[in-house]
Amino acid sequence: MITILLVAAALFLHEHLIQHPPLKHIVYIAIPSSALHATLSPPDASPFIKYANAFLSVAYVIRAVELLLVYDLRQLKRAERTSPSTPYIWHPIPRTLGLDRIRYTSDLLINPRGIGWSYVPAYSPPQPDSNNVGTRAFFLKHLLKLFTTYLLFDLHQATFGHNFPSVAVAIHSATSRVSIQLTPATTADLARHYLLGPACWLAAYAFIDGCHALVALVHGVLLAAAPAPEPWAWMYPPLFRSPRAMLTCRLRDIWGRMWHDLCRRPLLATSLPLVPGGMSGPAKRLLVLLVSFAVSGCVHAAGAYAVSGGAYGAGVMVVFFVVMAGCIVLQEVLALGVQRALGGCGCVRGMVRWCCDAVVLVGWAYWTCPWFIRYSMMPEAIASVPVLDIWGRMYNLSY
Repeated sequence: MITILLVAAALFLHEHLIQHPPLKHIVYIAIPSSALHATLSPPDASPFIKYANAFLSVAYVIRAVELLLVYDLRQLKRAERTSPSTPYIWHPIPRTLGLDRIRYTSDLLINPRGIGWSYVPAYSPPQPDSNNVGTRAFFLKHLLKLFTTYLLFDLHQATFGHNFPSVAVAIHSATSRVSIQLTPATTADLARHYLLGPACWLAAYAFIDGCHALVALVHGVLLAAAPAPEPWAWMYPPLFRSPRAMLTCRLRDIWGRMWHDLCRRPLLATSLPLVPGGMSGPAKRLLVLLVSFAVSGCVHAAGAYAVSGGAYGAGVMVVFFVVMAGCIVLQEVLALGVQRALGGCGCVRGMVRWCCDAVVLVGWAYWTCPWFIRYSMMPEAIASVPVLDIWGRMYNLSY
């Protein structure tokens, strides 16, 4: 986590660093160097600690590029107000070193979506007369989310995480009852290749969303205890969209509606400068998409290498994300072709488009999901997270 501390120090001392270029260059070189060290020489800890340390270290290198190189830190403004009855006013980051600058830079550091910052209009604060969620509804909503996500994560740990052989046996028994004859080894292989991946993604979704709900609850308690409490629900919009997005056959919807909002701005801020300035139109959008997914693959590759120590597996993770971007492009091209060929036939057009999306999705899952399970090290990292085994205790009590 040294990388995060270095980025925090660079943000806090930015005014002084720009006045001393040699010191600035030292800090800017130290940030990626620390991320490289976290990846190549991980701590002697559990797979989750190794994975999270390398993953977050490289992710915060991307954040450093966004905040220190792409944006002008002196031009960024944050919404503030003096009392609940007054409107929000955009304030720049204080230039003097002190608690206010720590508060501004800390929020900027842990807020990749830019909620409450002027450079993200979609997450601007509400007007004074707008309807805000009440305190009770806010707490109930996030308590329910925290409880639900914990149960979902614990369910993964009790099944795929710690008792995968039992899951394979249960699947083998179910297939035998419907006269599908598979060997236990084949059943376990199919479950590992095509069920463990979605289960890991759901577990990661539950873990991150649960942490977000916990932070929202703690922050809400602190704000509610303030002498002049103010509405804060707008500060915590949903981290992910509905899990129903995963039921679609369009990879763009699965990625864009579930995960992309969490990391879109840092990825785009890093990818756009890498695209040649003379490009425009569809070619530029295609290249930005490919570069963004490749950068995302590098972040996951760092976590994979920290756990496994294998360069080949880390490279496969980069290829995995580039192939995913290619499949998204393929689905869009096929959709455009169907639109042009069957422009006036709504029902037929929708059915043909769904079939094309399904073929691409199945092909992508068939060929690349085994790569993710074998080389990402995410199943091993998630399985090593210690949790209170609620489902296991319920199972033992029932017998």
